[in-house]
Amino acid sequence: MGFLLDRRAIEAALIAGGLATFALLERLPAVPLCVLKLATGVDCPTCGTTRAIFSLMHGDVAAAWAFNPVGIVVVAILLRRLVMLAANGRRVAVVGSDGFGAALLMLVFVFGVTHFLAAR
Repeated sequence: MGFLLDRRAIEAALIAGGLATFALLERLPAVPLCVLKLATGVDCPTCGTTRAIFSLMHGDVAAAWAFNPVGIVVVAILLRRLVMLAANGRRVAVVGSDGFGAALLMLVFVFGVTHFLAAR
């Protein structure tokens, strides 16, 4: 008899594991620059997001905002998704509805573009 994991359980484990990894690391490992930065020397709209998520998971909201506000929105989306997965289809008193997720994605886009333009 095999053990079959539910797709929701796998997704929740990946999200929780990813966030926990950021929280438990003392510092980020050396990561090469993104392809756009290497090719053009220009920051892309998501430059700094990894460092922002790392800072946020260590409780430094100001540093996260300075690196890239998109990181804060990404963590909010992931935490909301974890709550929804834990609910397992039941109604949960989470702020918003399907429109909330779309609004968060729009915020990611706006913050990313704003951060990109401010860096130039």
